[in-house]
Amino acid sequence: MSHKIAYERWTFPPDKIEAGDLHLASSLLSSSLEVNSLLVRVVCGDPAILDFQRNAKLLYYAQPDRPMIFRVQSIERVGAELYEISATSTLGLLTEGQHMGGIYTGQTAEAAIASICGTIPFAIKHDLEDIKLYGWLPIAAPRDNLAQVLFAIGAALKTDLDGVLRIESLWDGISGTADRDRMYQEAAVDYAARITRVIVIEHQYVPWTEEEQLFEGTAQAGDIITFSEPMHSLSASGFSIQASGANWARVSAGSGVLKGRKYLHNTRQVVRDVQSAQEPNIKTVEDATLVSLVNSQAVAQRLADYYKCRETVDAPVVYRGEQPGDRLATYHPFDKTGVDACLESVDITLSNTLKAQERSLVGFVPRQIEQLVTYDQRELLTGSGTWTVPEGVSSIRAVLIGGGQSGAAGAAGGNVILTSKSYTSGSFSTPSANGAPGGKGGAGGAGGKVLEATISVTAGQKIAFSVGPAAQNTTFGTLSSANGGTMPIGWTDPITGDVFAKPGEKGMDGGKGGNGGARGESVGSHRGGVPYTELLNTGKEYVTASWAGSGGGGASATADGQYGMTYQVHFSGYVGSNTITSGNVSVSPRSGGDGAAGGKGDDATVPGCGGNGGHGGGGAGGVSTVSVSLKMQTSGKVTGSYSGTWMDGGAGGSGGSGAPGCIILYYGVVRKVPAGQLVDRNNRMVLDRLGRRIIV
Repeated sequence: MSHKIAYERWTFPPDKIEAGDLHLASSLLSSSLEVNSLLVRVVCGDPAILDFQRNAKLLYYAQPDRPMIFRVQSIERVGAELYEISATSTLGLLTEGQHMGGIYTGQTAEAAIASICGTIPFAIKHDLEDIKLYGWLPIAAPRDNLAQVLFAIGAALKTDLDGVLRIESLWDGISGTADRDRMYQEAAVDYAARITRVIVIEHQYVPWTEEEQLFEGTAQAGDIITFSEPMHSLSASGFSIQASGANWARVSAGSGVLKGRKYLHNTRQVVRDVQSAQEPNIKTVEDATLVSLVNSQAVAQRLADYYKCRETVDAPVVYRGEQPGDRLATYHPFDKTGVDACLESVDITLSNTLKAQERSLVGFVPRQIEQLVTYDQRELLTGSGTWTVPEGVSSIRAVLIGGGQSGAAGAAGGNVILTSKSYTSGSFSTPSANGAPGGKGGAGGAGGKVLEATISVTAGQKIAFSVGPAAQNTTFGTLSSANGGTMPIGWTDPITGDVFAKPGEKGMDGGKGGNGGARGESVGSHRGGVPYTELLNTGKEYVTASWAGSGGGGASATADGQYGMTYQVHFSGYVGSNTITSGNVSVSPRSGGDGAAGGKGDDATVPGCGGNGGHGGGGAGGVSTVSVSLKMQTSGKVTGSYSGTWMDGGAGGSGGSGAPGCIILYYGVVRKVPAGQLVDRNNRMVLDRLGRRIIV
């Protein structure tokens, strides 16, 4: 095969290429992205070639009509007229710099890839561009985050030898042959250990209320503070936030503190059995953080398809332009028969006859995008009835949510009780009491139980369902929410962000009644009762009484406390010369204020959520001591008395009702992808390596 290298103003035909190696590779799982590389020694009589610009284009022509584009990384002089050039494919540009990552809540694959690639040109197949992504990407090299996106959507980065990153599904058809006539004698076959099971970890990131300090100190204007885990609701004191994302914040100059709230990171295992073996051998994918409820089943199926293939043909062949990711009809050197295999890597030795060491996975057939269904359809069921499986649906994720529990009633506020007493004295004091405590708010009702299950179905199948009212279970076919569990923070829908089956909130405690002469405690916008205070005097110099007043009743979350009221002092008897000779003095309290009644907790309105607890009643107000003084003759005798009283705390409110449950179904419809011309993101036509239009 004739070949040549063109760089700037220099051209190197075969007789000027002393030696060289070309490495091409493509992960059939897109779990990593390997940069294609070219290392070549050329004969050149012009030392000016050393004055190179890094990442300048170099063209390698394995075929005369279609060059492979590489980016020069280094040029070294290794002889009088001998130079070694190292170059990488366009993907190598994405190994430099940082992509700032972030939280993904339904952004399209095309938008995510555009943010990763920046100015690097790419073309994405139109049946992949609108796939929605959910999850998180860390701050990482752009190449690493691109690999995360491709793994999540089931796409491959085909060899970008024309300088454009081409993102598409691997084709399941045969692209060419690598038969016995092209294969050298040194061919071998590698046999991998049997994989018995694959486990894919599904991820979900839910905004949470827990706050964390992210930075404290002095910052210069434009400093970027990064986080090891995603954060939201950032706040700063001492400097301002100029721009931010889930993983970073750019701040102004100043000394201060940066805080943010965490995301709860929920995970779930998705399991696929691959093949049997005497000893388990399990492959687990844990760090693919764009694998979510939407795509986890498809990812697990792709892994199972890949790992069930154990044979890899590793053979030197005469190179004919095949690219990693191509399926080839090839020759099995041990079985002496033809097999189909998918090409994973090519290492080419540059010479007059291009010899390539090719590794091909025997029997691997890439699933097409229409065969790997993502759960992009969502349906919410309430009430009861029969659900019919739509056409093209073979599996569903069903989330059954039972009815929420009612909240507990709030407790009544405390009472204040004073009993009647009698005295024989020239002066006496009545008993006193502090204000009573408010009642505790009732506990919120538990959310309904939640059961998640993935089930196989057939189009047209009818499944009976019944959504539980408050505090009752939900059923869907043979599934029941009774077999699920309650969620302390509720269950968050990864697509809509809505929170279901959340426990109700605790009711508010009632306010404490005021002590004698003090106001009752306020609750929220409702105020405690005002006290009543005054100096009591009967108007007669021979009987006086003083006190500090009665306390106001405590408020509740829904009403003000009652005001305190005054005492009354009464005298009846005989007086001579302005002194008492005999008689009776009585004190009648008009009591501290009653506590406010606690209101009813709010009813739940979101499916499966518990009702709020009832609010506690306010405590009764207290009373202070009344001191009574009498001006008496020495021989006089007066009986004093105090009539008791009862001050009521407010009643507790009833709890709110729980909400009925629901069923949420997620599924994908297998549909034929319409054909069309492959274009890049700027709507420019993309051609194959022979200059032909690509119809997809």
